Amino acid sequence: MKKLICVFILLTCFSNILSAEEKKLTLEECLQIAYKQNKLFQAAKIDVELANLNIDKAIAVCLPEINAKANYTHNGLLAQTEFQGTFVTIGQEENYLNQVSLNQPLFNRRTFVLLKQAKINIDSKENNLSEEKNMLTLKVKEDFYNLLRSGKMVELQENALELMKDHLKNAQALFKNGMVIETDVLQAEMESVKAEKNLLIARQNKILAQKNFNLTLGLNIDDPVKIEEDTRSVNFDLADLDFYQKETLNSRPSLKKIKDDLLIAQEYVTLARSGFWPKVSANANYSWTDATFMPKNDSWAVGITFDINLFNGGFTRAEIKEASYNLEQTRQRLWQLQQSITLEAEKSFMKIKEIQELVNVNKKILNIASENFNLNQKRYQKGLVSNTDVLEAYTALFEAKTNKISADYDYIIAIAKLEKTVGIPLISK
Repeated sequence: MKKLICVFILLTCFSNILSAEEKKLTLEECLQIAYKQNKLFQAAKIDVELANLNIDKAIAVCLPEINAKANYTHNGLLAQTEFQGTFVTIGQEENYLNQVSLNQPLFNRRTFVLLKQAKINIDSKENNLSEEKNMLTLKVKEDFYNLLRSGKMVELQENALELMKDHLKNAQALFKNGMVIETDVLQAEMESVKAEKNLLIARQNKILAQKNFNLTLGLNIDDPVKIEEDTRSVNFDLADLDFYQKETLNSRPSLKKIKDDLLIAQEYVTLARSGFWPKVSANANYSWTDATFMPKNDSWAVGITFDINLFNGGFTRAEIKEASYNLEQTRQRLWQLQQSITLEAEKSFMKIKEIQELVNVNKKILNIASENFNLNQKRYQKGLVSNTDVLEAYTALFEAKTNKISADYDYIIAIAKLEKTVGIPLISK
């Protein structure tokens, strides 16, 4: 009985493993895996955590600093001096010192600027994380659809090989009946070999597409990941170009990030100028000192320190000039990015329009090519057309099918690129 139970458990586990291996992942599931596994995206998350730590460091500088110190000194040779005919030893052979000190910054312009910078830097890193997420989303979608495309191309090459094999059989049968010459058979055999070669290349391309997709997800490149065909509609109601360009300038995380960087650069100028400002701090200490292990002689002191730099060889002025140049560089990068992403939105928009036309044209061409191939096959069997006519019709049909597959997936990827450029998802019909 126990053996039967064990066998049942093993079979159940094995069945679960098989079902897990056969499970196909949707696009959304692949995106969630990439957000958790992709190493570059995880590094961007760490940048946000580091930025938050800088806030803690900036606040810590504003808080009081408390230190404790203990010291023991053994004087091996004490100095002596003569006083009224008697030698007097100066100092003590052993000395113990315990001290507690406190320092509280009261005013430091640099500290306030660093705290403000740290807060802005968090926004900058979060916007950078959003941009990295958008880029990763696009990369996953590109690789996802390219993998599906490669699978379709394998199917297409398999169908092409079957068509060539059928045509070869027809040519051989007609040759036996004396209706065609041997050259027709040889040409059909050669085309069949070409179809086998193309099928091999298509399968290799699919393997490479799978490895590339796994790498993007952050998985082992040899993991057997299967994906589900995306059945969402590929028809979109596109707004006009001005809408996407304006939305790009409002929503693109990379643009928000460089605007944060501009604020940080402005604060660096302020930070450099803080070298001319004074620093004020309060300090206090309490000490115990004696020649015994537990000191009894105590003392205390409080004070205020005012510190201002009068001359440092022009170092502060050089820092101000350097920060001003960096600020101007950031302004130039902001302008350049605004122009770049506006143009990027226009290119993505125009690409979608172009592919939309190609999709419609390819459908018509495919219907014509399919009908033409079928007619030529039938006519060839009756001896009405040559073998060359059939092969040309076959080539045209294969090209039409290839173009349709490419255009369909290019359209979906173009939509994904526009979504990444604009920073918002597009809504399908």
